[in-house]
Amino acid sequence: MRVFIVYSVAALLRRTTERAEEEKRDAILAQFEQFAQTEASLKLDSVDLANSTTGFHQCSCVSDADEQRQDLKNLRWLHFPKTGTSFWSSIYSYACRAQGPLDMDVSPFWKKPGCASCYDFAIKERYPPEKYCADGSFASMETQHKPMQPNSPEQTVTFFRDPTDRLLSAAGNQHTSGFNTETYQAMIAKCYHPKVDPHCFANFPGIKGCMTRMLTGGSCADDGASKGTPFPVNTQAAIAAVNRLAFLGLTEEWNDSVCLFHKMFGGRVTQAEFKNFHPSLHETPDADIIDHEDEPVYLAAKARFAALKKQYGAETCHRIVPTLPTCEPRTCEVAGAECGTIDDGCGGKMVCGQCPQHRAGPATCGATTCHSNVAQAPGTFAVSSYMSHV
Repeated sequence: MRVFIVYSVAALLRRTTERAEEEKRDAILAQFEQFAQTEASLKLDSVDLANSTTGFHQCSCVSDADEQRQDLKNLRWLHFPKTGTSFWSSIYSYACRAQGPLDMDVSPFWKKPGCASCYDFAIKERYPPEKYCADGSFASMETQHKPMQPNSPEQTVTFFRDPTDRLLSAAGNQHTSGFNTETYQAMIAKCYHPKVDPHCFANFPGIKGCMTRMLTGGSCADDGASKGTPFPVNTQAAIAAVNRLAFLGLTEEWNDSVCLFHKMFGGRVTQAEFKNFHPSLHETPDADIIDHEDEPVYLAAKARFAALKKQYGAETCHRIVPTLPTCEPRTCEVAGAECGTIDDGCGGKMVCGQCPQHRAGPATCGATTCHSNVAQAPGTFAVSSYMSHV
């Protein structure tokens, strides 16, 4: 009888452990399925090909000698909301080449819950800066919507966007970086029932003037504006900062912006830099709205962008070609590599990075394959869950 009881308890414990492991595996698989559905909804394989349905992006003004340069050190990114998360591809591959070229054509999924489509965090997880970025590459690894630091324009790169388009995109996505929870909920209650009222959103206290404020030390959305203590909007100071920036691009002229960046500072141009890794999940409303605070700053940015293109001979730099005249390094995805380093097919190497830790728990890299202690759905650790069309 005693042996039977001991055996029964042991069997019960074993079944309990097995059931817990099954539940854990099921949770991981459910999480990955949710992630896969999220990525599918983003349509991440759509590539801007400048009215062409096939071909390769090329920056004809960027020479082989330019590609070897790395003239911009201690880089900072000023990230205005809804202007260009995907530029992190250019910045990171430019600054972090200590171990060879990095493959930026990776999944933007980071983790759920909390931050599914977060391309910047996904890149930093796959290529930890302490391992892949040389000392002095970045002055700050901040990628979120923080204002520009005082006396740092000469180290700062950013993208500007037409203020009306930026406002409407922010309205569609309920993007109000800088508001506290109370102010955000008040804005939602006033402007989003039954659906978004773009005029209400744009005229809500603290919404307009995002880029101007961030250039002068304030948040994109000014939480104090609805409480009678607005952040002072200083247009002239913002324009002065525009003219001191190390680099500025325009969301509306993305391809030319990528080429200009490389012509100014060097680094190899890659196809991933022309892909939209952070498309909007929400419909952008259509409305006639003017942001009088950001408009003069944007016009100053446009003028400087045009002047920089002329100064560096990049006015007709970008083009689409049917085939590349030189070998195009293969991506980690094409090679079936989830991590590690591969032969790029062009006589060099491509670094595929480390295993993401937020997909199926702790994982380690064996050669070019990620291994975890829990079951994974096929493709859990794939560099991308989608294939590029270029």
